[in-house]
This record gives sequence, C-alpha cells and structure tokens, in this order.
Amino acid sequence: MINSSIIVLVIMGLFSFHTHSQGDHALRFLRSLDEGQKQKVLLEFGDQSRDRWHYLPGASWPREGLQLLEMEQAQQELFFDLLRYSLSEAGYGKTRKILELEAILSEIENSPDYRHPGKYFVTFYGNPEKDDPWAWSFEGHHLSLNFTVLGGTISMAPRFMGANPATIRSGPKKGDRVLAAEEDLAYRLLEELQPSQRRIAVFRESPFSDILSRNEPGTAPLEPAGIRMKELDAGQQEILSDLIYEYISVMPETLAVKRMERLREEDFGEIMFGWA
Repeated sequence: MINSSIIVLVIMGLFSFHTHSQGDHALRFLRSLDEGQKQKVLLEFGDQSRDRWHYLPGASWPREGLQLLEMEQAQQELFFDLLRYSLSEAGYGKTRKILELEAILSEIENSPDYRHPGKYFVTFYGNPEKDDPWAWSFEGHHLSLNFTVLGGTISMAPRFMGANPATIRSGPKKGDRVLAAEEDLAYRLLEELQPSQRRIAVFRESPFSDILSRNEPGTAPLEPAGIRMKELDAGQQEILSDLIYEYISVMPETLAVKRMERLREEDFGEIMFGWA
C-alpha cells in the first residue's frame, strides 16, 4: 500500500481582479497602524526580501514585516478583512485553520515560543495608495501567500499551504484535517487507476523530503512524471479535474472558475498526475 504522496498541479498565475477594492482594504489596515508598526510592515517594492519566501516557522526563518502578535485586536481584524477579500471562503478558512494548528503543535511539543499562531508576518512592498506595482505577503509556518498588484492584474504566487499535524489526534478538534479534500481526492484517483495506469502514475516508491521546487524565487519546469489527463477515462478525469480545482479554489470563486476555464482551453489533456 502506497501511503505517501506529492502532487504538483497548478500555477496560480495572473488574473484580473477588483484591485481598487483590494487596495482599499489594504489602506484601511495600514492606516490603523502607528508609525513604528508602519516602519516594520512597509518596504520598498524592490526590497530583496520580496523574493525570499518560505514555509518554515517564524523562529526558523528570518522575515521582514509585522507579526500578528504585534497588532492590536482591531488591527488584526482589519488585516483579516483584507485576507478574506483576497481569498475564497474555502481559502480563507484553510488559512485560519493552518494558524490554529500552531497552537496545537505548541501543546504537543511544549514549545510556546517556537510554535505560536501570532508568529505570522504581514509585509507590504510599495504603498497601495500611491505605488504601481505594489505587493503584500502573509507568511509563517506552512503558509505563504503572496500577491503582486500591477494595474488591474494580480499575481497570486508563490502560494504554499501545508498542515502539521495532517490529522488532529486528540482534543476538541480530534479528527480535523485542514487539507482533507486535497488528500482524499488524490487517494481516490490513485485507487481508481488500473494497474497499467498506476505503473505510469507512480514514478517513485518513496516520498520526497520536501516540495520539489523548495522556496526558490523562480522555478524551472519539472521533469515530466506521471500519467496525463488524456490517458485517463472519463471518471478518472473528473476526479483529477476536481483535484485541480481544489487547489485553484483558494482564490475567489468567480476567478477560480475563470482560471479553470482557461486551463480547459489550453493543453488540459497534457496535465500530469504523479505520485511518489
């Protein structure tokens, strides 16, 4: 029984969005900050840290920006309003649950200083009131969300969401799984494959120690591995399509639907599902 997986599926890419509205949400948050907080959170668009992203805990990876724990409650609420506007309901829910997992890890590991849901950093590159382009990020353990705004276009990349623990084993939220849909759809597709298809899809018998692209500021095309969409039957294609959409659906629904339509118009049959 193969029980570990790695899935590389979707690049979020560029999409049109109500950038003025996102800018308005950003400005409401920024205007709530005092001067000391603004000095931490506002950097030049060209600052080198904009390309230095990671999904390690805040104590393990030096970051610029303002931590949640450095904000007052009202300021946090204004930031989360921006985040809620920028993501789908599902994407926002997953993000908040990833933060909650840090508190659970803190209890499991007895490491309140290392594991802390307040040690997630908010950083702005450029000023949304006057600059074009500008960008912002929200980042910490198992989470990296990056938005770059240029005119009426936004790039939501890179994006990383992870979960540790994958399944909560005890306590009031026992059994909860933040990334349950992604995992379940991938396993379901693997189980639906015929032996000949599985031999193509499973390209490695042991999992990788990390995501293949790591935290590089740029990525090169990966070596082709796995089974192509066009090599699947209709039912299998539907599962893979649902899996792809699960990743895309972190962005607001209307944009996710458009992104999926664009994928279908391109070389949809060449998308590959690989398992290690």
